[in-house]
Amino acid sequence: MVKTKITVKNCLLLTLIFLGGVSVLALSEQVHLALCSGVVRVVPDDYQKISWAIGNASDGDTILIRPGAYFEVRIIVDKVVTIVGENAETTIIDGQNVADNIFNIIADQAIVENLTVKSTDPDPTRYCSAIQIYNAKNVTVKNVIVTNAVIGVDIRSSNESKLTDCRINNTILCGIRLQNSNNNSITDNTLDQNHIGIYISDMKSKYNRIHHNNFIDNTQHVSLPSAINYFDDGYPSGGNYWSDYNGTDLKSGNSQNETRSDGILDQGYPDPNYPLDRYPLLNPIKKLHIFVGGHTFTIETSSNSTIIAYGFNSSKKTLDLFVNSSVGAFTTFRVEIPQELLSCDMLNDWEIAIYYSNNLWQTLLDYLPESDKENTYLFFTYNNTTFNARIEIKGARVIPEFTFITTCILSIFSIILISPIGKLKEKDTTYCA
Repeated sequence: MVKTKITVKNCLLLTLIFLGGVSVLALSEQVHLALCSGVVRVVPDDYQKISWAIGNASDGDTILIRPGAYFEVRIIVDKVVTIVGENAETTIIDGQNVADNIFNIIADQAIVENLTVKSTDPDPTRYCSAIQIYNAKNVTVKNVIVTNAVIGVDIRSSNESKLTDCRINNTILCGIRLQNSNNNSITDNTLDQNHIGIYISDMKSKYNRIHHNNFIDNTQHVSLPSAINYFDDGYPSGGNYWSDYNGTDLKSGNSQNETRSDGILDQGYPDPNYPLDRYPLLNPIKKLHIFVGGHTFTIETSSNSTIIAYGFNSSKKTLDLFVNSSVGAFTTFRVEIPQELLSCDMLNDWEIAIYYSNNLWQTLLDYLPESDKENTYLFFTYNNTTFNARIEIKGARVIPEFTFITTCILSIFSIILISPIGKLKEKDTTYCA
């Protein structure tokens, strides 16, 4: 039944692409499932409970959860399965304030994504967690909203796992806890309004990579011993955004001693002499997902303005950002673009223009370009003269370069509405096709 829906949806999308030159930037989860191996088991269509679906699954299966509220506790993930919700905001796993943990992941390479997980037992002495990863390797937790828990995600005796694109807020003890866990990747998450954002509880937890996260309005952003962990990704990639750090951005470069701003604060966080994060970001991070040529690319932006929509045009080799800012505001923008998607032969070959008043007024912007092996980083500023504006970033090469026919089919100019950046009080990204 699922495969039939996928086929029809793909045919409709291809028809729209061919007739209108429009390609949707984000695939639905059903299209994603078409690429998965194993059996797709649907909750509640095939099984009323998630735990029942896992019990009947085999390694390699996918468990698709329809939107709705599911009241389950101690869901033991003991098989190599992918558990995915159709919509992160509307697929809700609720512990009803009684769960000691809601998901207990003990299988290597298990994946949990696109869900809301909420409401453990609130007793702080019981250390209850929404998601616990225990004695497992290479686990992925992605695009999960965690709220109203004692501990959001508890990583215990687990290595080489990935926690990404999640929002964790309103936890009693901490958003993320690491205990006896090494070489994990915690990136591109928002941790807001927690007692402690990330708690590294022991000296045995080390070599964890924690960068490109937003730490916003936590009572304490980080608590950790002196074990070696990495809170930035080097220069020019940068570190994290810390809402309590009011540094200046007047310099650039690996040593932050070159004249010109770059979207990275000039001194490390929290102590410039002994920085935890050597390259703290000036503004919060927002991720944009571009689907083109059969691949999904991620662009990261860091700005004090609000991105309300964005589009990518492969034939014109342009990225368009539609932004809202206060009139008269001094706006700063840092954009990280994968070179596999869009690039220039020379760093100074990029063109950045801003369009005001229904595209009637165009201004070319000066910018600071940086690059590493994978990405180009463009930093630019402008004084905003109207509430709405369109920023066009033009490169020289789209990789892979498309043939004429492919370009006609894949010519993209899709608009996706996304949530504001700012304090991120609302749920994260919302997609509209």
